[in-house]
Amino acid sequence: MEFSLDTLVILFLSSGMLLIFLLWSYYDRRDCRLYDRQRISHVYYCVRCGHLYESKDPSEVCDCPKCSFRNGRLRF
Repeated sequence: MEFSLDTLVILFLSSGMLLIFLLWSYYDRRDCRLYDRQRISHVYYCVRCGHLYESKDPSEVCDCPKCSFRNGRLRF
């Protein structure tokens, strides 16, 4: 079974492109899941001391780290 040079070059290039596409797809999905978990946080503004802070806790209220006053989260 003989292959021409053109066929071998096309197979080599297409297999390389397929490998690059599969690696790109895998790492893109992995990074999206990782950064979505890190990115989700809630922003709070303390009305007593004026401190702007964030928390990963999904609750509507959070204590200020400076003065311990309970504040509601900001909505954008």
